[in-house]
Amino acid sequence: MLTRIQPAIRLWAKVEKQPGGGCWLFTGSQHRDGYGQIRVGDRIVLAHRLAWELTYGPIPEGQDVLHSCDTPPCVRLDHLHLGNPKINAAEMMARGRHRASCGEQHGRAMLTETQVHYIRCLYEESNITKAAIARCFGVSEGAVRHILAGRRWARQALR
Repeated sequence: MLTRIQPAIRLWAKVEKQPGGGCWLFTGSQHRDGYGQIRVGDRIVLAHRLAWELTYGPIPEGQDVLHSCDTPPCVRLDHLHLGNPKINAAEMMARGRHRASCGEQHGRAMLTETQVHYIRCLYEESNITKAAIARCFGVSEGAVRHILAGRRWARQALR
């Protein structure tokens, strides 16, 4: 029983309750995404997941603990509910929290808007091949084909 009591004491000691029924914010260490995190034994667990498990028991396989308040450090139990990644994504879209990253803003972008514009100009105004363009910019020939066809870096997205 001591193993369950100690994390509970440490968790709830680092919670700041917001007035007026607001969030209960975990004020301890935070994960890079803003979620509270706390050491339990030899592992680091997310604070909202620990709050759920201490109150309701183990989280079922394939389920996540989701926030209805969209506040990552919140551990208030009536702001938490179970759901799967599909439900989480649907809630994110419904609440307008999703920012579609495209162009340079996309996390895996290898080219800038200027480079894409230059690729199109090179191809339209010279007789350089797609393969040669791909080698020059360090991307695949398929990426160049997609850029030229407008399937990647749609022309209207460029300034």
